[in-house]
Formats: sequence, C-alpha cells, structure tokens
Amino acid sequence: SKLSVANSKTATDAIDGALSWLDDNPSAEKEECEEKQKELQDAVLPILQAAQAGGSGEPKERSRDTDPTVEE
Repeated sequence: SKLSVANSKTATDAIDGALSWLDDNPSAEKEECEEKQKELQDAVLPILQAAQAGGSGEPKERSRDTDPTVEE
C-alpha cells in the first residue's frame, strides 16, 4: 500500500535529517549515534508499520512499552 503524501514527507525528512547529522558528525560517540537512531526509528517506524498493515501510513497511538527492540 502507499504512504500518504504527508507521511512520505515526514519519513523522508526524518531520514534526510539523520543522514545530514551523520555527515556533520563523523566522530560522534556511539551513544550519540544510538540516540539519533532511536529518534529516527521513533519518527519512521510507526509510519512504515501502518503502511505495511495496509493503512495509509497514518501511525496509531502506541505505548512506549511496546516499542520493538533490536537484539544483538
């Protein structure tokens, strides 16, 4: 399914912002990079999940307790 124009712009802006930050901060500490990664995930993941579920990408409200985790 397709993302709404607004959500596509939101996701693109968040990704572009994260990439710009990485370009501007090549010597950033691991913790800083992880924080930026979390910010990006918080902005984009709900949009992608809603789109994958067949919606327009409009995120549904969810508790922070249900945020996905990355296993290392």
